[in-house]
Amino acid sequence: MPLSASDKIQGAYAKVTTHNDGSRSFYEESADGSLVTQKNYSPGGKLNFITSFKFDESKNPRAGKVEDPKGKLLLKIRYAYNRNTGRLAKEAYFDMTKKRVNPKTNKIQPIQIVIHEYDSDGKPLKPKVLPLISKAELADILGVPIGNATLTRE
Repeated sequence: MPLSASDKIQGAYAKVTTHNDGSRSFYEESADGSLVTQKNYSPGGKLNFITSFKFDESKNPRAGKVEDPKGKLLLKIRYAYNRNTGRLAKEAYFDMTKKRVNPKTNKIQPIQIVIHEYDSDGKPLKPKVLPLISKAELADILGVPIGNATLTRE
């Protein structure tokens, strides 16, 4: 199925990533760089979900959300930074369709954590993705098979 005119990318910065399963992610950046929108499409061209990332003036991600094609909020993303270096340390993804509470701490529990580490020169290493739910559960939240598509920014 071809993309409709409203699905074409029109931002100051645009990128397309094709995943191993044939799904595609289209990225668009706002003119001021404060927002990046990722639209994920199935191999057949159906819009699966939309992820929006908000950035501060230094281009650091500060907040994110994942919505279904109709705008229903599915996930929220929070970012944490190292107090000493100011570098991104962790991303946490929270299910907004179902309250998930850790029985030991009685706090809302994320469904995925991404740990960011750096080498001795400050160069980022490959992030460590720690899923706290199964791919099947994540697919149920998003309403689509997960395949090789990713929630993290590429």
